[in-house]
Amino acid sequence: MTPFRWLRARFSQGRILSAQDGQTAPKLRSSSPLRSPANSPPLPSRLRPALLLLALPAVGALFWLGTGWLNQRVLGQSYRLPDQIILPNPQQVELTLRLTVVSIDVEIDRREGTSEVAVQVRGSTLQALEFEYPLTDYATVERAIAQELSLPPEQVRQLIRYRIE
Repeated sequence: MTPFRWLRARFSQGRILSAQDGQTAPKLRSSSPLRSPANSPPLPSRLRPALLLLALPAVGALFWLGTGWLNQRVLGQSYRLPDQIILPNPQQVELTLRLTVVSIDVEIDRREGTSEVAVQVRGSTLQALEFEYPLTDYATVERAIAQELSLPPEQVRQLIRYRIE
C-alpha cells in the first residue's frame, strides 16, 4: 500500500481513526480560512509525473546558471603578480665566512664579454662560490676576485686557472 493510499484510508470521510482501539474519532475543524494539506483535494495521478518532469529541468537550469555565474566571478579575476616585492624596511646583512680557498676557475667568454668564476672552498658546508663579471681582462678579473674574497692579489694569482672561449 502506498503512503498516499494509507493516508487516504486513515483520514477518510472526515474521521480520524484512533490507533489504540480502532475507534473513530470526530475530525476537528480548523477555524482558519486556509486549507490544511489533509483537506486539500489530492492531485490527479497523471499530473504528478508531469510536475516532476517540469521540476527536474528547472532545478538543473538553476544549478547550471548558478555555477556559470560563480565560475565567471572566480575565474574572471585577474591573477597578476607584482613585478617586484617591495619590503617596507629592507635590511642588509653582512656575511663573513672563514673559508680556505682551494682553487679558482675562470671561464672567459670574449664574444659575450663576461667572465664566469667558480671558487672551490674547504672548511665549511659551503663548497663552491660562483661569480660572473662583465670583464675579460686578466688583471681586472683578478682584482675583482681578490676584492670579492678579501684575499691578497698574489694568493689569487697562485690559485687561478683560466679557460678562454
